[in-house]
Amino acid sequence: MDSLKKDRAGLLTGRNIFILIAAAGFVAVLVFNLLTPMISDDYAYGYRVRQAVSFADLLRQEYEQYQTWTGRSVAHLILRIFLSGSRQVFAVCNSLVFTLLSFLIYRRVRNRRKYDIFVYLLVLSGLWVFGVEFAQTCLWETGSCNYLWTTAIIMLFIDRMEAAGIPERISAGDALPKKKITAVFAAAGMFLLGTAAGWCNENTSGGALLFALLILFVPTLFSPDKAAGKTVRPGSLPVLAAGTAGCAFGLFMMVRAPGNYLRSSYIEENYSGLVGMVARFSKVTQIIGEKFYILILVFVITCIITALQSGKNKAELCARLKYRSIFAFLFLMTSYALILAAGAQARAYFGAGVFLITACVEGIQDCVRYEQEHADGIFARTLAFGALAAMMIFMFFTYIDCGSDLARIWRDASERVSILEQARAEGAEYVEVRQLHPQFDNRYTAAFTGGSELQDDPGYWINVEYESYYGIAEISALAPDEDPEP
Repeated sequence: MDSLKKDRAGLLTGRNIFILIAAAGFVAVLVFNLLTPMISDDYAYGYRVRQAVSFADLLRQEYEQYQTWTGRSVAHLILRIFLSGSRQVFAVCNSLVFTLLSFLIYRRVRNRRKYDIFVYLLVLSGLWVFGVEFAQTCLWETGSCNYLWTTAIIMLFIDRMEAAGIPERISAGDALPKKKITAVFAAAGMFLLGTAAGWCNENTSGGALLFALLILFVPTLFSPDKAAGKTVRPGSLPVLAAGTAGCAFGLFMMVRAPGNYLRSSYIEENYSGLVGMVARFSKVTQIIGEKFYILILVFVITCIITALQSGKNKAELCARLKYRSIFAFLFLMTSYALILAAGAQARAYFGAGVFLITACVEGIQDCVRYEQEHADGIFARTLAFGALAAMMIFMFFTYIDCGSDLARIWRDASERVSILEQARAEGAEYVEVRQLHPQFDNRYTAAFTGGSELQDDPGYWINVEYESYYGIAEISALAPDEDPEP
């Protein structure tokens, strides 16, 4: 009996529980990925990808898009590669990238224990509950490549830059190479990673460059040591400079794409000049208030608690606030950078939201850890664990409810695809299918977003995309059955 208890105790270690939670998080997002059908632009890009016979053709397609539509070459090249393969393969890889992003956010949190379950659950819950337009940015194939994958690349770049430059933030495995030839390869690798991070997404890549500049020129912001004059560790400057240069180069190549100017010329706005900029500022502020009110409130509360805990010790207060403030600053900069873009959609704030989630989790953990070590009360811990419990309970019921609706949407979409594939095989020129049931719309599907559902007019834009993809002259969508099966 005693040996059995010991075996059970050995299994229930912090490491094993952490791995189980990470695995459960991967499975949870994988299920929703598998239940997400092709949507909207997936068909437009999928049609072009079908015309490619080699990887060189995909590169030529991407170059054409760079010249005529957008400079996000990294994101769209990833998209083209996956559209040329199985949707199930993408679902698995997309879920792995989501899990990677959660780990990268987790690694940004200071004062956490090894295999800190509380912190990781905060990160996962934060992404699920507060991830901006989660259905469009983490489940929809085109949107995921543009936002989830690019944000993961950017957070990986941030992780490697901080590991290279700040001694207190590295583990033994992150030590810089001592040999000159290896150091050259390290700098080259950081340049390539920086280039990819800079070439990802206009506003979030700008945040990555800002982070790189801060760690290169103001390293005291990153050091938990209270002493002034702290610098990056010896030998790291070439690596940090290479990463910063790569990020600047990638951002330049993305922004200078001729397609950006052609695309913006198609967007009409009510105002121009100074009045137009004021109107954009107002719109961005409204979206920030709509999407991030709770997270901003959490961040402010953690700062207030930190101030109360630190009392009159200003040096300690500044040391505790400065790291989370870096990511709050990146959040504001990447959000308001969208003033420069005409017609920016809400999903463009996904990367900014990841920065703010990072700041909030860092702040919560700092308050909890400080209270455990220096105070007798339980106020901060009560708030923190209560908030985590509230998010997990909310997610349990939301996941079950939305998962059921996603399964019904998948069933309807699969039936429609079967009809279209059979019609293509038979050489039909006109096909009628059913629309998806609108009562199944939920926060974790993008099937009804932006008018992306089929209409009865064969000339409607999404109908045209379906017609091109399936090689059918006209596709019309009838109203769905009134009483769908449960």
